[in-house]
Amino acid sequence: PVGKPSLVNALIGSAASNVTPDRVRHFGALARAVPAQIERGIDALVDAGYLATYESEQGFRLLRVTPEGREGVPDGTVALAEKKRPASVKAEVQRAERSSSTRAAKAQAAADDDHPPTPEEADLFERLRHWRRGVANRANLPPYVIFHDKTLWAIARRRPTTPDELLGVKGVGQAQLTKYGDELLSVIAGEE
Repeated sequence: PVGKPSLVNALIGSAASNVTPDRVRHFGALARAVPAQIERGIDALVDAGYLATYESEQGFRLLRVTPEGREGVPDGTVALAEKKRPASVKAEVQRAERSSSTRAAKAQAAADDDHPPTPEEADLFERLRHWRRGVANRANLPPYVIFHDKTLWAIARRRPTTPDELLGVKGVGQAQLTKYGDELLSVIAGEE
């Protein structure tokens, strides 16, 4: 059982959610959506009969999936817009998206780090994403739980060669270093 605010927080990946990533495989899946639009989307799913609301014994208004919802929701039932970006970043991303999705990722990284990535950095970033996808699939987790794209870009830019250098990258903690350090260093070295 979950209330609408908790569901919204889970879908945007908020730490304020009482629904944890291990409980919901779509935790953070709508991180770039506007929370108010997610709420409207939930309301639309209730109106369409895919979700139903009910009141718990404690008086909380909760949601549940209806039998129709269990069968699946048709594509296009709910459309969500992404959060607005500053105009300069938005223009850069739009220009890159016209070229390719890889270029869009490069443009976002460039906006984040004030300089565009080199071709080598972009190539390493894609190899790191491929590695992360494999790890996430094996662990049945969303990829961002392993590492965020921003961390992968930082690794691609710094190209650490030792565990200590890897630990110096923002977004890499001791637990991640212990769990993934050797594999990451192999990807960086081009061995995987």
